[in-house]
Amino acid sequence: MTVFYRHKVLETQFKKNYSVLSQIAAIIKYEYNECTFEQTEEIKKTIIEQLNAAAKIKYEGKNSNNTIPPKDYKQYTFTGSEANDNLHMNCLIGNKNYVAKWGPNYQATLNDGSFIGICSHPSSDAGTLITIDVNGMKSPNRFGHDIWGFHLAKDTCKLEPTFTYRNFKEDEAGYGSNRDNVSVEKRCSLTDTSDSNGFYCAYYAMKNECPDNSGESYWNCLPR
Repeated sequence: MTVFYRHKVLETQFKKNYSVLSQIAAIIKYEYNECTFEQTEEIKKTIIEQLNAAAKIKYEGKNSNNTIPPKDYKQYTFTGSEANDNLHMNCLIGNKNYVAKWGPNYQATLNDGSFIGICSHPSSDAGTLITIDVNGMKSPNRFGHDIWGFHLAKDTCKLEPTFTYRNFKEDEAGYGSNRDNVSVEKRCSLTDTSDSNGFYCAYYAMKNECPDNSGESYWNCLPR
């Protein structure tokens, strides 16, 4: 498979899943009007119900035994280095050490092989969180290629790209500066070497804009 064709397939899969989730977001807006943290448990259930109603779900799993995705599933950054597997806001494998704090989440394998995770974070401004790997176990399993992070905006329930949180280190200026001791990050770059790079890339994919070159399309500038 050529690089061009592979990127075209990823683009098609992204648009398909984004369209499905946007339609569900519109239904949630109609039913709940707002998507505050207090409503997230009902909203998470509604997302799964809507996916079931559309015959999208192959089978469901809970994060208590982490069966979806499988335990040997690994994620990588936008540029291909190993990703942070405890990344805040990542509803697939990133919340495995935060389950008790975040409350129940929902994970499922869809009929097209996609993995979807739906969760929430009590201290975030993101509302309900959604992470999807549009081709499941198939490679490349990289942020901004086939793994995408979204949230439902608290005031409008609109599907938006989500940011991540990173804990400050003790020697950093922001350490101890807020209740959760975290830094909000919106990373998507061909030159970023952080272990969360790419989780915010849905922002650029939705605009079809290369993060490092606004004159080039997003899908044409994906790193190999």
